Amino acid sequence: MRNIPALLALTFAIPLLSACAVPAFLGGAAATSTAVAHGDRRTTAAMVADQAIELKINDSVYSDPVIGPQVHVNATSYNQVLLLTGEVPTQEVLDHIDALANQIPGVKRIYNDLQIAAPSSVESRANDSWITYNVKGWLLRKSNLKITDIKIVTERGAVYLMGLVTPEESDAVADIVRRIEGVDRVVKAFEYPGDVAKPVTAQPAGPAQAGQQPAQPATTGDSPSTEVIIEKTGDSAPAPSGSQDLQIESTEIILEEIPATTP
Repeated sequence: MRNIPALLALTFAIPLLSACAVPAFLGGAAATSTAVAHGDRRTTAAMVADQAIELKINDSVYSDPVIGPQVHVNATSYNQVLLLTGEVPTQEVLDHIDALANQIPGVKRIYNDLQIAAPSSVESRANDSWITYNVKGWLLRKSNLKITDIKIVTERGAVYLMGLVTPEESDAVADIVRRIEGVDRVVKAFEYPGDVAKPVTAQPAGPAQAGQQPAQPATTGDSPSTEVIIEKTGDSAPAPSGSQDLQIESTEIILEEIPATTP
């Protein structure tokens, strides 16, 4: 039953993959994400800043004649919070890209979820495109949010959610997304407006996986009055009766493991 959707997703994804070869700074554009449209909760200045941040990090990575051909890096900025996903060949390259991101003016925080692995295949990226399309459809049908309220990025079956939301909206969206077919993991990187925040260092729950490095807080710009909450949803454990928040020392990030319940 999934062959038809996969073929459709591949049809949509191939032009995106082909377009990556034209301008070098668009090399990471294969990751799927929702577009900004009318009704966005960000200010106009923040939307312009996000576009500039994404262009700068992509240009820095893909214009490098040594690093560019070896990596598959997707940079997604929402309200000047930068998410890095994709694959790199070595720890040294990962650290170098992290350093490049920290040099970009206007970045308030960075969440680095780059993996040390071979670049994902065309089939994998097509499947990610299909998952993003499916997630958007379910959110339109089942939530009270507009699709422009949430930015969706899918990488190797992991769905990253960004946006300016309330805690109640965050929980509702995550509960919908984690039940969608094909979703292996949900990472909530939302901002909750009104919360007091300090510079933070993100790290995954439990033992660190290869390629997952703590994000370093950027040194430029003022700290916003928001708190970034990153929660990972996976299928590694049965659902607990009452979720437990894991407090990570010296940060204000809460990581919560919730099992996926795909059919």
